[in-house]
This record gives sequence, C-alpha cells and structure tokens, in this order.
Amino acid sequence: MARLTLLTSFCFLSVLAMSARAIPEDDKDEPVFRGKKSAEWLAILRDDKHPNRRRAALIALSAFGPKAKFVIPAVSETLRKDESEEVRAAAAQQLGNFIPPAFAEKTDIRSGLEALTEALRVDKADSVREASAASLGKIGVEARASVPSLAAALKDKHAGTSAAAAESLAALAEVARSATPALIETLKDKDADRFARGFAAIALIRIGGSETGLAAPALTEAVADAKAPTTLRETSARLLGQLGKDAAVAVPALAAALKDKSVEIRRAAAGSLAQLGPLSKEALPDLEAAIKDKDKNVRCSAIYALGSLGKDAAKTVPMLAGCVRENIVEIRLAAIRALGNIGVDSKEAKNALLDAARESQTDIREAATEALKKIQMPQAPTEKK
Repeated sequence: MARLTLLTSFCFLSVLAMSARAIPEDDKDEPVFRGKKSAEWLAILRDDKHPNRRRAALIALSAFGPKAKFVIPAVSETLRKDESEEVRAAAAQQLGNFIPPAFAEKTDIRSGLEALTEALRVDKADSVREASAASLGKIGVEARASVPSLAAALKDKHAGTSAAAAESLAALAEVARSATPALIETLKDKDADRFARGFAAIALIRIGGSETGLAAPALTEAVADAKAPTTLRETSARLLGQLGKDAAVAVPALAAALKDKSVEIRRAAAGSLAQLGPLSKEALPDLEAAIKDKDKNVRCSAIYALGSLGKDAAKTVPMLAGCVRENIVEIRLAAIRALGNIGVDSKEAKNALLDAARESQTDIREAATEALKKIQMPQAPTEKK
C-alpha cells in the first residue's frame, strides 16, 4: 500500500512539473520555474512546514535540468534530514530519476549515491528504504559501490525493500557479482518474500560468468518445491533453460514439472527442456507424454524438445507424424521441424510430410519440404579407426 501511495503521489507531482518549463529570466542567468528562482525553491524545500510544499519543491528543482549542480546536494540533504517519511521517500525516488541524466551531463552525483546508500541502510521508514533500493538500480554501473548495501537489504524485514534490493541487483547485472552468495541464500530461503526470491533468481542469471552455474542447484530446488509460489517456480524453470550444461542437474525436476497442475510451470519447464537440447534426453518419456498436454504452448515446446534430441527421439516419430496432420498450425510446424531434426530416423513420417509439402499454406509447405530433405539425406559414413 505504501508503495502504491508513494507512486501515485510521485506521478501527480511529475505531471505538475511537466506542465511548465524552467525558463531563464530576461535579464539574469538564474532560471525560474513557475515564477520562482531556484533559491526560492531551495528555501521551501529546507524550511517550509508543509510536507506537500516540500514535495512540490523537489519536483520543481528537477525542472532546472540535469546540469543544475545544486539539485542533487539539495535533494540528498532532504533524503537524510527531512522529518517527513513521504518527503524522504519522494527525495529517494527523485534521485533515482535525476542522477542518470545528471551523470550524463558530467554533474557530480556522489552526494546522491551516498544519501541513497545511507538511507537504505539506516532509515527507519520502510517506504524510504524501498525507494532508495529501487533508485540505486536505476542508476546503473555508477551504483557499484552500493552493491554490499543492496546485498544486505535482501534480509530487510520489509518485503518491499528486500524485493526492491533484489530487483536492483538484477538490474546491475555483472556489477553485482559480489552479491552472488547473498542472492543464492535469498533464493533458497523459503521464508523470504516471493518477489525477492524471483528477482534473486533473475539477478543470478544476469550476473553471468562462473557464478551463473552456482544458480542451477538453487533454481532446481525452487522448481521442485511444490509449496513455493507459482511465479517463483515458473521464473526458476524458465531461467534454467538459459544455463546450458550447468542446468543438466535440473532435467529431472523440469521433467517432473511437465506434469504440474499449473500451466505456467508446465510451459516454462517444456520451454527450458527445448532450450537444453540433447541434455534433456533423460526427460524423453515425460516429453512424449507432454505431446498430449491440453495446452498448445506446452505441446509445441515439448515437440521442439523432442526434435532437439535427434535420433534419441526416434520412438516418438509416429506420434509426431500424427501431429503433422492436426489442425493447429503451431503444432504442425513444430512437429514438421522436429521430424526434420530427428533426421533419417523419421522416414516413417515421410507420407505425412509429403502431404504437408503439397499444401497451399506457405509455412507448412516450406517446412515440410525442408524436413523431407533432411530425412532423405544419407548419414555421413563412420570414420574408420
């Protein structure tokens, strides 16, 4: 609720700011916004007793543009010292939006980064810590020094803050490499916020490098945990498909997930098994069963996964030939391409492919023609030792 209220207020004030532009006075260099000079807005921000006016001053200051050197220090001071939780949260959001363009203009952003990091660590208000964590993720690589604080915030008692910290670490990607242990711990923590766990999973994949392999066991465990939130299990299943050989350990869990009652999880599992290709050989019986799934997307991914197994999926050729004769275009195309990938072992489906190659629908005809070429292609001779 706090997040929604803060966002609504911020959007309102943003519209207010966009309704007018900072324009220079005719006889002075100092710009004005809505009839007030920057010094006047700064005074309101520091001294006005009404929080709403101070929040309006925050927006007004941003209208002076990213080259204005006084904006970040003033907003940073507000984040550190203002007595109003709402004003401090608005200041944190303002820094997240203002710092990137200010950095592009070579404006000094250090005070803003320091204020956000400090607020994330010590501010007593949940909304302020959450806004600070979210803003650090918007800043990008320049926020690298804040990674330890974001990693620590994964354990914040406030779910919104821990989720925002995980999301920002995901946004920082490889810059957040040092947070890998904390992210793995969060992903494994069954008591952690479901959004924090989901973003932790995404962060581990985006970090890349050798750390990516460390994510496989944790992601596998999440997929296999029937009590875990559906969104987390789905996200974990989808991410495993991006791990290549590191995800070989996850094939049994993904195969089991093909029978899950959640169609989202079944889709994610089938899609990842298709991405893993030959590594999915152990899931062959489950993929064969998934061809009969009620969901078209699950079926398509399962069929593509079978095709990626090559001759190891030869036993499924009759089923795939039957799919070629169905009425669903996506299923037919998937089956035709899978048969082509299985190769010469798909000769039993030749008649179905020949019929498809005579059809008027271009996609079906071209795919069938290509598959027939692969099926009729003789195997390369075995090299003599």
